[in-house]
Amino acid sequence: MSAYVVALLEEAARVGVVLRIEGRHLVADPKGLLPPALARRTREHRAEILALLAAAVPPPRAPCWNCHGTKFFARHERLTWVCARCHPSADAASMVWHDSAMVAARPSDTARVQLRSHP
Repeated sequence: MSAYVVALLEEAARVGVVLRIEGRHLVADPKGLLPPALARRTREHRAEILALLAAAVPPPRAPCWNCHGTKFFARHERLTWVCARCHPSADAASMVWHDSAMVAARPSDTARVQLRSHP
């Protein structure tokens, strides 16, 4: 899995854009916030982004069943979400982060994979 593609997803998240799969299409939501240079790079790497998102496990919508923590992380090479409180990571800067408390109130977001930089 390309670290460059993960960096593109993180860059989109930093400007407030979620890249997601809709059918066989890559969708930027909201599209108007995507800077032209980032949109061009996203189109150039569309197939890789689609493959990454298709393999990704959606982030948890509820707190951790064990500790009730809401912060989760995933390693770039494999987007399976791990509770940050139960399993603290020594290398926090290289992880993809998600906070379930931020999306738990939005039931329509089940198909989105949201990537955030370290909190």
